[in-house]
Amino acid sequence: MRPADWTPVDLTTIARVALSGGFDEHVVQRMLEMCHPATPWWRRLWQPGTILLARELLEAGDPAMSASDHARDALLAQLRDRAMNDPGCGPPRQRTATRTLLQAKSASIVRPGHNWSLLEQYADSLSASYLANWASELRAQAATPSLSAEATARLLVAHLLDEGCSEKFVHRWLTYHSQHDSTTYTLADLVDLLTARMSQPSTATEVLVPLAAEVTLPRPLPPGWLTTQQARHWRAANIPDSTPTRQHGALLLTVTAHDIYAAADLVRDRVSAMMNKFSFGARKELLVGSDHRRVGRDRRTPDRPW
Repeated sequence: MRPADWTPVDLTTIARVALSGGFDEHVVQRMLEMCHPATPWWRRLWQPGTILLARELLEAGDPAMSASDHARDALLAQLRDRAMNDPGCGPPRQRTATRTLLQAKSASIVRPGHNWSLLEQYADSLSASYLANWASELRAQAATPSLSAEATARLLVAHLLDEGCSEKFVHRWLTYHSQHDSTTYTLADLVDLLTARMSQPSTATEVLVPLAAEVTLPRPLPPGWLTTQQARHWRAANIPDSTPTRQHGALLLTVTAHDIYAAADLVRDRVSAMMNKFSFGARKELLVGSDHRRVGRDRRTPDRPW
């Protein structure tokens, strides 16, 4: 069922976005489409980003993971091909320079070896410069793009999601800047704005998740669990002009994310894990309410996160 707060993808209106150039419009159109829940599965994103490939290879190189040689070889081959062709990895000369690192056999990329450390440094530096590299490439190749609009959209969306953005944030951010902002942007301009946005540190968000029914908890009270009285005091201290409501206790969760929608996803995952623990632990069922609140916000957080 389509979420009520999502604007359906309308390909006839996306073509009128305030962007300069048909290539730019095509890229943004596909980015919007990939981040929309109503998009059919065959039109969505089905690939990891380049930096995530590097991090997966680093993880596979940890002896504790017991990854097979075949799995590491496959990851290295995929990363080698991507790093040579992804403009986010830098200009062509810089991408060629990474070939020395990636020519190593996957068996040599083992933690804490030299090649493993080099790959870790490469992934970290690329994370900081990826979008800036793309902006430079888009400006330099404005007349004759080196990649198709489809490939460009997939690489950009994959990077944003891998770095912790939610699909909803990406969709709404692009919708605003391409359809409602009075400024006419190029795709490179939008990537510059995203670079500035992604350079900001992730923020910690405190969310109060009320319980729909009281449960018996062990003593002392585990961290993050509030009694009925504590939940009432938290609401009075942290939510301006909050109206008194009946309390059954609450969960107080702190999550760190790039956007509030990603934070809601993290809250959903943590609450689901707690509900499963209660189910398997033969305790009384853990029931949570829908009136979850953020510090300083006298309204619900976007999206019910479970």
